[in-house]
Amino acid sequence: MSEERTETTATGAGSGADRAGDAQAQAPGNGGTGSAVAVEAPQAPPVKRAPSYLAHTIEEIPPADGAEILANLDPREAAHVAEILDPQTAGGVLSQMNSQDAAAVITEMEPPEAAMVLTEMDPDDAVDVLGHFDQARRETLLSEMGAA
Repeated sequence: MSEERTETTATGAGSGADRAGDAQAQAPGNGGTGSAVAVEAPQAPPVKRAPSYLAHTIEEIPPADGAEILANLDPREAAHVAEILDPQTAGGVLSQMNSQDAAAVITEMEPPEAAMVLTEMDPDDAVDVLGHFDQARRETLLSEMGAA
């Protein structure tokens, strides 16, 4: 009997542990060291949060962290969140964003709200953001900023 067991193991039909060890030793890219190959677990899709929840969260954290949250949203969603924030908070958060990303958010906002936010932004940042708009949109926003 023991000869038969040895023969079976040698042909690869032995215990499950033997087969697992053989699979590890033969796994591509590990040089036959017998170490397991790491497989990344699938990531869960991002959880959708209500704009009011996100706005409340952004009010409680530093502007740079709020900017990261908005930058990871679709510009239309980010604009909705920014419109819920008070203009000073929204301006501080958008000032922390890349000017192109901030412009994409402001593009989706209503002109009066966008103008209020731009007014609250650091002037250098507001100028950078305005530089991403066509002349007509820029003039509309500047006119609204004068009225604010």
